[in-house]
Amino acid sequence: MCELEVEGQNPRAAAEAILRKLEALGVSADAVIPEPLAALVAAHLRPEGRKVYFCGSIRGGRSLQPLYASIVAFLEQRGYDVLTSHVAAPDVLAPYPPAGANAAAIYERDMRWLAECDLVIAEVSLPSLGVGVEAATAQHLGKPIICLCRADVALSAMIEGNPGLRMLRYRDEAELMSLLERRLRDWGLGTGDRKADTNQSQVPSP
Repeated sequence: MCELEVEGQNPRAAAEAILRKLEALGVSADAVIPEPLAALVAAHLRPEGRKVYFCGSIRGGRSLQPLYASIVAFLEQRGYDVLTSHVAAPDVLAPYPPAGANAAAIYERDMRWLAECDLVIAEVSLPSLGVGVEAATAQHLGKPIICLCRADVALSAMIEGNPGLRMLRYRDEAELMSLLERRLRDWGLGTGDRKADTNQSQVPSP
């Protein structure tokens, strides 16, 4: 497999240049894959069944946005497909809803993503009606759910006491990433002891 590149900003001229190169190489245009090689490699390396729906507060407060960005980057670096990476964007509220979208369209899109995902990861340290609805919907759909929460936050009993949620309590970002790494390796989510994990917890090996 090889990759062809041409310079220039004119798409038509670029396409014609690529066709000339293919002709010189004796390669039929029908045998060409339009995606960049890097995209093909990334898709090949992405773990099967690893579409993540990440939940975090948007209109309920954005003080944890830098942490959201770190979580999304952490997941993407490990090959996970984060369907809701926009939640971590610093400008997600400018404007909100995005141009061309309304509340009903956003709801339908997010419900579709929840049905499509393999795992839900929700940062629940900040109270958020939307995150609560997403977690409840995911549980109804039978999705494995990891809830992330700072150790010093008093959670609603509807989250803390829910046996269908795997709770990870953390003191700082480094501890959070360590716990999340270990939990993602243990794909037996939603089973067994659901007590809050800490760095001292005994997490089953994969």
